Amino acid sequence: MAGLAASVLMPIVALAEVPPALDRVPVDAPIMVSMRSVSQFVNNMEAFTKVLPQGAGAQFGQIKDLLKTPGVNAQGSAAIAVMSVEQDMNDENFVAIVPVSDYAAFAKHFNATGSGVEEVQIEGNTSYIKSLDGGFAAIGQNKAMVEAFAGKPGSRSAIESLLGPNGKAVAEGKDAVIIANMPVLSPKIKEGMKEARANMEGMGEAMAGNLAVLDFFEPALTRDGQAGVLALSMGERGIKLDMAGQFKEGSEWGNYFTGKGNGGSLIAALPNEAFLLAFAIDSSSAGLRSMFKKFAEVQTKAAPGLMAGMNPIAMADKFDGFGIFLGESPAPIGGLFLNTTYFMRSSDPAALLKMTREAITGMNGKTEGGVRFTTTYEPGRQKIGDVNADLWTMRMQGDPPALAGW
Repeated sequence: MAGLAASVLMPIVALAEVPPALDRVPVDAPIMVSMRSVSQFVNNMEAFTKVLPQGAGAQFGQIKDLLKTPGVNAQGSAAIAVMSVEQDMNDENFVAIVPVSDYAAFAKHFNATGSGVEEVQIEGNTSYIKSLDGGFAAIGQNKAMVEAFAGKPGSRSAIESLLGPNGKAVAEGKDAVIIANMPVLSPKIKEGMKEARANMEGMGEAMAGNLAVLDFFEPALTRDGQAGVLALSMGERGIKLDMAGQFKEGSEWGNYFTGKGNGGSLIAALPNEAFLLAFAIDSSSAGLRSMFKKFAEVQTKAAPGLMAGMNPIAMADKFDGFGIFLGESPAPIGGLFLNTTYFMRSSDPAALLKMTREAITGMNGKTEGGVRFTTTYEPGRQKIGDVNADLWTMRMQGDPPALAGW
């Protein structure tokens, strides 16, 4: 198994098999979107919008109205096949696969005959529809694309292989799933990264660190990546996003993620209170520790300044997991991060604290990039529970003489 998975929870809180609609999406589609049940997706979406400010979910009501179209099978699965990413993304780049129980009634609703590819008006937009037989219809705004879209079942095995075990596990039972076909997207990603690299190079040495990061991660996307998966679940308690990346077996980036982890134990160590964002990474596997070490070396070499020592990744050999907690702030405007906790799990916490103390004290009185740093560090300054905690401060001010020559 070569991949990674992560969950992001926005609190208010297994793709057992490929849904029938997704089974009709061409395996060479750059991006695929799947809904296992249109009615369930809409109902869960409606439950979520009830906790939003009044009027925030108005557009979802329009989607619900579409389910009332004669001939639509509201309980069926649906899919969207993004067929091209060569041009800017727009409504003409995809074909929707819609579940129907009576295609003739569906076509008649749009003043069509139900024969072949026909032009219709949907929500004020010119679209084209045709029957795919077997309980599905194709809809798109690009006539040639709809005409060429076969939409025949038979992609299930290839899509399951593309998803891999990580992608399938994350997609299991979710309301909607978005799949990025990385080998197909690779040329477009390379093109975008080439443009980004040129822009950064034009900005001089200030972008050296960002260039190094770009170069480090590019192979993960363009060479070793197999599939990216984003799965969505909604309800009255909020939204849950599950993400996974599946890498090619035996690849460099695939080997980074072959070990097992337990991020749940790290999440459990974070404060048990209302929060905006919480996540954790178990970095105890040899592969992931190797990746962090290489990444730290790349960053330090490209940007060896004062802040390099404050980079948590630079301490990767001293910890085997970490979590970040962004709690509700008492002053969300201007103080969003006041209730933030960063937790590291380490077998040698003393060494980790020593590295942190040396990095912070080493910055005191120094100037970099036109910014002067004033820091303090007091070991054992404050008692929290049964633990004597160190207290540190950092103040950053613009240094006019340094700024003039920067």
